[in-house]
Amino acid sequence: MKPVGQPERTDGPFAASILPVQLTYALQPIVDVHSGVVYAYEALLRGTEAAGHASIDVFLDDSTRRYGSARTEIALHELAMLVYRRLPHPDLKKLFLNV
Repeated sequence: MKPVGQPERTDGPFAASILPVQLTYALQPIVDVHSGVVYAYEALLRGTEAAGHASIDVFLDDSTRRYGSARTEIALHELAMLVYRRLPHPDLKKLFLNV
């Protein structure tokens, strides 16, 4: 059974094929200090330790070594977008990736 809030891995061919299911993104709101309105979200990678890596750096090094940097980056972008699209009205905000 997948954890609550964990996206399915069926939208992107790279994410589905190379990323451990424990990986996800936390979306940190970026708020306009003058209006209090959410301007964008920053995607922060989470779950690398649950996937068996000591840190995000170790995960990125391992994935880059196994799959190459371009394929790893595309997979992480796919996963971030999958999580982001679950927000209400994602088309009205911006997404920044913190990889």
